[in-house]
Amino acid sequence: MKNQPTLIVLMLVLGAAGCRQSDGALPTPAGEQVNKTGDIARDLLNVASGQAGAPEDLRQDIEGLTAAPPPPHLAEALSARLAEALKGLALNEETANKLAGQLFVAVGGRDLSERQIATLKQDIAATVTQGGASAEHAAAVGDVVGEIQAALGTNRRRWWHVR
Repeated sequence: MKNQPTLIVLMLVLGAAGCRQSDGALPTPAGEQVNKTGDIARDLLNVASGQAGAPEDLRQDIEGLTAAPPPPHLAEALSARLAEALKGLALNEETANKLAGQLFVAVGGRDLSERQIATLKQDIAATVTQGGASAEHAAAVGDVVGEIQAALGTNRRRWWHVR
């Protein structure tokens, strides 16, 4: 009987150690979203080639990608940082499509965990760098993705979640 409180505390500690923030489902484009993601890939190619109005087209397509768009100031920041990072680069279609798919997850994901958001930011930054952008520009794009997820995400880390 003297060891019962110790046993209870041990069980609580072990039980709490197993609680971590659950990962959410990664969204995939469906229906019209497939076409809209393709529009974003074309916008990225146009931004890279320096076409006038391409950053504005990119912003509009980011805002229209999902039923619940990111706040306008964040869509503007994302398109501006992408334009700054990609302008004048020889972005290829494969990289543009990959980046457009990642941007869909960034804008459409609602249940992503902190770990998934960190990975998404790294993946987007790596893709932007793969397209020829500097590490600083790529990190700036990733930072906006984190802000978008902070604004849209519903899978918040709770006090009982351990890292």
